[in-house]
Amino acid sequence: MRTNLTIAIGLLGAAGAGACSLPPEEAGFDSPSPAERMLAAAAAAEQRDEASVPQLVEMLDSRDPAVRMVAQESLYRITGTTLGYRYQDPERDRVAAIARWEARVRENLPAGAGDRPNP
Repeated sequence: MRTNLTIAIGLLGAAGAGACSLPPEEAGFDSPSPAERMLAAAAAAEQRDEASVPQLVEMLDSRDPAVRMVAQESLYRITGTTLGYRYQDPERDRVAAIARWEARVRENLPAGAGDRPNP
């Protein structure tokens, strides 16, 4: 079964197939390119990189729904929860869920146990 993250990675690959890539120092979470940030998020998910959670939480506040979707799916793959965040929800609902993620990052709580499953 293909996940939203798998689909997003495929779309990113297809969109960037003929494009020039950014220099290595510009790639990743700090890149000005949304596509590069999404690729960094997807890589973090594949590696189950818990150290990337704060950067992924920042991505949840993006104006770009594709960036939000990849961040949500990456966080879910790493932590096993969404904390009620859904990238397509209205902004007011996303803001509340982002606050829950920010609290989790601040408290450095263990990921997963007993949280709402990914819809």
